[in-house]
Amino acid sequence: SERQRTEGVEKFVAAHPEMRIIAKQTANWDNAQALKVGQDLLAKYPPGTLDAVICEGPEGAAAAKYAASAGRKDVKFIVGDTSLDVMAQMQSGTITATTCQNFFDQGSTAIQYAFDAASGKADRVPQPNAYAPIELYTAADVQKIPANSLF
Repeated sequence: SERQRTEGVEKFVAAHPEMRIIAKQTANWDNAQALKVGQDLLAKYPPGTLDAVICEGPEGAAAAKYAASAGRKDVKFIVGDTSLDVMAQMQSGTITATTCQNFFDQGSTAIQYAFDAASGKADRVPQPNAYAPIELYTAADVQKIPANSLF
């Protein structure tokens, strides 16, 4: 899924010539590494030279919090997945947007597909893959994030 997230970001940016990726760095889904990556990016790109940081996971919240404490309100942080920390930072304005995968819905859908397949109704299971919808939320609609999808 990590590779697919990266491919999705790259495909989106490629379709929008006004955008470009100037750096890519992994944080290995680790808060401490995400903070270090964020600090390095903000040091390398002074105010006015970096518009946004896109983090594929909620670990980017650490970097967003650091940016805010360093006065870097010029950089928007967009993160994947919605933790309680991400939600709080959206409310305070340090994170601009997040994607929300409702794990409750994903789990119940997976069980339904497994049940259908085991019950001889495999034709009801989407092939090759089925994905639960992934919603985008901004600070303006943060209150709409389903409580059962937070971690």
